[in-house]
Parts: sequence; C-alpha cells; structure tokens
Amino acid sequence: MIKSFCHICNKPIEYNLSHIKKFCSIVCRSKGYNMSKKARDAARERRIYMNKKFPISSKQAKMNGSKSKGKIPIGENHCRWNGGKKINQEGYRCIRYKEHPRAQNGYVLEHTLAMEAYLGRFLNSDEVVHHIEGNKLNNSINN
Repeated sequence: MIKSFCHICNKPIEYNLSHIKKFCSIVCRSKGYNMSKKARDAARERRIYMNKKFPISSKQAKMNGSKSKGKIPIGENHCRWNGGKKINQEGYRCIRYKEHPRAQNGYVLEHTLAMEAYLGRFLNSDEVVHHIEGNKLNNSINN
C-alpha cells in the first residue's frame, strides 16, 4: 500500500500501485478537475506542506512518480517490462532492437529478424518478407 494525501482536502489516502489515487472521494475529484489555477496552486502548496510534515520514504516516492525523490524505472527495470516484445497495430510481433537499421521507435518486425538470421545478413531496402499462410504471428522460416 502506498500512502499519500488528497490533492484537495489533504486527507491521508492509501492505494495500491495498480490504482493510483489523487483524490479521497468523488466530491474532491470533481472539485479537482474544476479548479481555477489559483486554487490548484493553493492545493499544491498544502500538499507540499503535508508531505514535509509527514514525509514518505524514497521507495514510496518512486512508486508515486515523484521526480524529486527518485527516478521512475524504465526498460528492464520497469514492473511492466515484457521482455522487449510487443504486437503492433497491424498484428505483427516486434522485438526491441534499437541498433538495427530497420528499427522504428527502437523495434524491428520479428519476421524480418528471422529471415536475416536465416540468410546471415541484413535485408536490403528493396527486399520484403511475406507470410505465406497469412498468420502474422507465425514467424518460422517455412512460413
């Protein structure tokens, strides 16, 4: 459980990392999203005062995303790291490989990597890899 304070009324709240809470109730949440800039700044100052009065540990600060207390883990250190694999919008499996010449946002299509491993070289820009049976996730050489 992570301990924090409501952004509006400064009541102490506890929540799991999977469900981050900024407000203690629906009433405070509706006030928070309808606040003027001046009121938001005042609430922020109250929150800073309460955090100084009741400090949290650096581990909790990292979980809360506070940049002043510690950095948020990225890449392999992040809790949602899935091994550098994802499926893009077209349905192709992508592998994280930043240094690859065909990398787009640090990811390369897995069927491209499979064919390059089979050939023992990088594919030329005019070479295209197709799936014979149409299954975009079957990246075996036979397909």
